Amino acid sequence: MRRIAVAVAVVLFCGAGAVPAATKAQTVPDMVKDWLALAGKDFKRVKTTDTFVTFSPFASRTLNTMEAAGIDSGGHVFSSLSVDLQNALTKLVTDLNTLKDKQSNFSKLVTNVEDDLRDAARTGTPPTIEVSTVLAYGVYNAAFDGIIDDKEKAAITAANTAVVATAGLDPKIVSALNSDVSSLVAGSGVNKLDLTTIKNDLAGIAAVLKLMK
Repeated sequence: MRRIAVAVAVVLFCGAGAVPAATKAQTVPDMVKDWLALAGKDFKRVKTTDTFVTFSPFASRTLNTMEAAGIDSGGHVFSSLSVDLQNALTKLVTDLNTLKDKQSNFSKLVTNVEDDLRDAARTGTPPTIEVSTVLAYGVYNAAFDGIIDDKEKAAITAANTAVVATAGLDPKIVSALNSDVSSLVAGSGVNKLDLTTIKNDLAGIAAVLKLMK
């Protein structure tokens, strides 16, 4: 019995003095990897078929999380990163802001045509619902993926011709529609080629982090 008591005492003593393993502190590269994993998942939600509505929110979220993590150029962590990682992150920020501006400008072109159609609908002799709807849907559907191809350009132009042919339509509205539709079909929003740029930027950051192991 005495031997058992001594053995138990030794176990309890050793157990009481045991020090739990320290939690490994997260390094800055590890933190950037965690951020990159989340940004990558978010990017997968942006499809080439709906960049018109999904890209700008993604870009804003990504830029905001970079700022919160301190890994943008003005962040508290940025200066401690390697030059290669700084360059890779800076390129992503630059491209995101450039494409946000591109999408914003394209969205304004679409909005201008929509506003013109609303003005036309309020006139004493508005275009028929049919021709207005064809133009409105043609504009929106063509803008959805950021690329207005030749077939879509022809359809939008033809639909606009039908709208402005409305007898008695205010000449100012006719002029605005012709001008805004012309600007729209000459423009483009964020598209699959632009998404490839962002994909490559994210891959570039991952490549730099991999070399830091």
